[in-house]
Amino acid sequence: MTEGGKLIVFSAPSGSGKTTIVRWLLAKEELNLEFSISAASREPRPTEKDGVDYYFLSLKEFKRRIKADEFLEWEEVYRDNFYGTLKSEVERIWKLGKHVIFDIDVVGGLDIKKLYPERTLAVFVKPPSIEELKIRLKKRKTESEDRINMRVAKASIELATAPQFDHIIENNDIVGEEKAQIFTFKKFCKEELDSMKIGLYFGTFNPIHIGHLIIANHFAEYSDLDKVWMVLTPHNPFKKKSSLLDNNHRYQLLLEALEDYPKIESSTIEFNLPQPNYTTNTLAHLKEKYPQYEFSLIMGEDNLKTLHKWKNYEVILENHQIYVYPRISEITSTNSLKDHKNIKVIDAPVVEISSTFIRKAIQEGKNCKPLLSYPVWEYIDKMNFYR
Repeated sequence: MTEGGKLIVFSAPSGSGKTTIVRWLLAKEELNLEFSISAASREPRPTEKDGVDYYFLSLKEFKRRIKADEFLEWEEVYRDNFYGTLKSEVERIWKLGKHVIFDIDVVGGLDIKKLYPERTLAVFVKPPSIEELKIRLKKRKTESEDRINMRVAKASIELATAPQFDHIIENNDIVGEEKAQIFTFKKFCKEELDSMKIGLYFGTFNPIHIGHLIIANHFAEYSDLDKVWMVLTPHNPFKKKSSLLDNNHRYQLLLEALEDYPKIESSTIEFNLPQPNYTTNTLAHLKEKYPQYEFSLIMGEDNLKTLHKWKNYEVILENHQIYVYPRISEITSTNSLKDHKNIKVIDAPVVEISSTFIRKAIQEGKNCKPLLSYPVWEYIDKMNFYR
């Protein structure tokens, strides 16, 4: 296949609301999206049209096309019930000069991600609960009770694959969380595939505050980095930390904070890696996933003083530049890492704001609005976090 634009994949258990989100995004002309029509071996429902809702093929024809290698991905969802994406369909959309958006099953979505890792944004739409999913399926009144039970049973298995996707949208209503975070898709669709120098700024961001934004923006605007990725550190399942918000909520706070910063992006890349994780593993994974990008680390001076304790720190230093910003620290150090050729000390603003301080202030009923961007404060207040 000839390669063209980007691929945005939406996958979820049936009834999660992904189709509604896809339709909403298709209406946004600035995204330049075209819907990929899947092929199916089943009979059309009364309201469905061939070539509009699906390409309806006979079972024999579907299997013939599998043998002829005409599918980008396909799956036998239920016995003799096949769904798949024809290569010709993606070619058709790329020839129009558009990006492809998919509404497909979980296995198919991950298959496309494996085929085109650099061009694909894979999104998993998570329903509020299995019980809610069953209610939604019953409201459709298009399937028997047995078929609904089959879908619900399959959904439990599909939910376990969510961490393998780039983004997870928890769909608490039909429209979806923050209307599918359209700015995330804008950035992805406009992002070039050319080489870029990316600075990785790691943190739990619990919550993200103006200090984080000042540092990230300084590197995005006043260094030779093309972009800064704020990499969200996931909750470690082996550690109990009641003050740490759920991964998805901290991710939403990042999205809220970064909407007006085109050179700064949020990343959940570590959500999909085995835990506990190490920075060296993340860097290796990123290099494999985005071979055209050059990745550097952004860290405070206090972290540099303990870098020699990191796993494979020599390998990290040899293969990646480290951008260091000043911090007030009581840690003394005798190592000479500052003199290493890959260490770049940047005269960034000294910002001493602590997420711990903010959490404690909120818990005590103090006004800490000046320390947070307004969208972040609004989300925290609405969700009643840290109280």
